[in-house]
Amino acid sequence: MTLYSYFRSSAAFRVRIALNLKGIAYQTLPIHLIKDGGRHRQAEYRAVNPHMRVPALVAPGGEVLFQSLAIIEYLDEIAPEPPLLPKDPISRAHVRAMADIVAADAAGKVDEAIAVDVLNHGAFGARGKNGSGVVDAARDGFTTALHQGTRFGSGNCGTQLDSSHFNTFLST
Repeated sequence: MTLYSYFRSSAAFRVRIALNLKGIAYQTLPIHLIKDGGRHRQAEYRAVNPHMRVPALVAPGGEVLFQSLAIIEYLDEIAPEPPLLPKDPISRAHVRAMADIVAADAAGKVDEAIAVDVLNHGAFGARGKNGSGVVDAARDGFTTALHQGTRFGSGNCGTQLDSSHFNTFLST
C-alpha cells in the first residue's frame, strides 16, 4: 500500500497510527502542503486524488481511498486483528461518535488555535497562548472523560477512537 501523507496532517497521522496498530506494511509518499504553493494542488497529485487533500491511500488493487476515518474502517475490514472497533454495538457507536467529534469538530478547533498563534506570534512563535489555551482545556477534558480507568479510549485495546484523538491533541 502507498500512503500519501504530510507530516503535520492530523488526518494522515490517524491513518499512520491505524496502519501501525494493524502491522500493515506501507510506503509513504510525502505531499508537502506548503512548499511550491501546496504540492497537493499540483496536477500529479490531483491525478491521484482529485479531492487534493491528505491522506490518500492506494490499496493493493490500485484503488485510491481518502478521508481518514473511511481509510481506517477499510483497514479494519481487510485486517480484522487487532480490531479497531469494539464488538458491542453500543460501544462501536460510541467510538465512532467520539472519533467523528475529533475528526470533524476538534481538529478544526486545533487548526484554528494554531492559526491564531501563527497570526499573533509568527510562524515559529510561542504555543500555549491565546487560542491554544482553549485547545489545552479541550484536550484535558476530553482525555479525562474518555479514559475513565481504561488504558485506551474504549477499553484495553486501541480503537479507531485512539487513532483519532491521540494525534489531534498531541500536535498542540
